[in-house]
Amino acid sequence: MGNLNTFFFSSQLFGLGGLIIMMLTGALNCSWRHPTWFNFCITWSFSCISYWTPIDLCASLPTLFRPSYNDIHCPYFDYGVQHSSSSECVPDNQIPKKIFRKSMDHHGDVMLVPLIVGSQDPETVQWRSADRPYCNMGNNLPTIISYLTIVSMAVIGVVLEFFIFQDIRRIRNAVKATDRSSSNEKGSPWHLAMAIRIFIFSVYLVVGIVLGIILTIETSRGNSTSAKGMDASLASLPFAVVLIFGTQRDLILTWTNGIQAFIGLVQRNGRILIGKI
Repeated sequence: MGNLNTFFFSSQLFGLGGLIIMMLTGALNCSWRHPTWFNFCITWSFSCISYWTPIDLCASLPTLFRPSYNDIHCPYFDYGVQHSSSSECVPDNQIPKKIFRKSMDHHGDVMLVPLIVGSQDPETVQWRSADRPYCNMGNNLPTIISYLTIVSMAVIGVVLEFFIFQDIRRIRNAVKATDRSSSNEKGSPWHLAMAIRIFIFSVYLVVGIVLGIILTIETSRGNSTSAKGMDASLASLPFAVVLIFGTQRDLILTWTNGIQAFIGLVQRNGRILIGKI
């Protein structure tokens, strides 16, 4: 296994472990979190797991990891809808609930294409090798469909980011004047810190779009050199996810408070034990 493959799988394992810790911490934290936050973590975990598919199931791997990237971009759109609804003071019962289920609908659509192609024509599956850290489809049809779907959702997300940050500039003074304690309440009009984190992660989103387009063009020409750049980008994404979204203030405070409470408990029990001796 080459150095890139070793780094690739190590990164996916790091991302999976970090995301599990993030979700457990977020679930135990008292701060309210929008469902799209958990959707984001779950879909990324799903993506990391997909690369560890056993070799016997290699043909099914594209059905796992292709839809997961589409799911990752859907929360961008959900987050924009939620922000727009909150900014315009739209009641919660008027926000279309079906909008939050569309990522699973897209997941099923993108998953069916490589599944059908792989089952009908197994020879089109590009098996994992020393130079390829994951399986892929040699047939251009699932590649084109999945990339078009992912890119369309990504472009929508980037456009929404632009309008959202226009709103941030407009309400910045109002956010500063708001009591910090209210930022964790359900129905808060805007989470500035989370918006900034999503904007930072959008840089990786744009890079992924460009690399995906280049990879598709070069692969159609028979040049696989650019695939290594795509693999390096995919390998770095789990680190970016954990470092950007795992360093949220309330998550860190949950750990620091828990560690301090544990140290205090050990110290108290130690004093009691020493006193008995």
